[in-house]
Amino acid sequence: MTTPYVAFLRGINVGGNALIKMADLAKVFSSLKFKKVRTFIASGNVLFESELDSKTLESKIEKALLKSFGQKISVLVRPVSDLEQIISQDPFGKKTSDDKWKLYVVFLKEEPVAALRKVLVALSGDLETYRIQGRDVYVTLHKEHPKPTFSGNFIEKHLKMPATARNWNTVCKVVKVP
Repeated sequence: MTTPYVAFLRGINVGGNALIKMADLAKVFSSLKFKKVRTFIASGNVLFESELDSKTLESKIEKALLKSFGQKISVLVRPVSDLEQIISQDPFGKKTSDDKWKLYVVFLKEEPVAALRKVLVALSGDLETYRIQGRDVYVTLHKEHPKPTFSGNFIEKHLKMPATARNWNTVCKVVKVP
């Protein structure tokens, strides 16, 4: 039985780096015999179906991207059902409907160790907060924050693992792609 997934590719088509056309990306996924392959916006979100598990998919996709594009690109795969659960739990609470905040979900390769979790969460303040649940980091940034420290690289540095961030709107929309 196939499971619907979303692959989040780290660092493509951002700031002029790792420029990959979505049509070319879809071809790579299709060549791997995944079903119902489609891309969503140009920042490296690919929806597809497969019978394989997330970890196997991440490795398989990363190897195919290296072979096709000559670039090492980290891939974080989540079942659509996991994303639907994140959305239904509304990890940001009232801030979801408050236009003073920018909201992000950072997807991690694995669950971070407790010591690193504590370090990142301790960096939270009134204008920038970090909360970790499993393999996901929830970030809130106040729109008037003068110097936010948040970025995907910031999370990777503190948690010592590959990560990729998506804004809340993207996470909510990607699960609705037909």
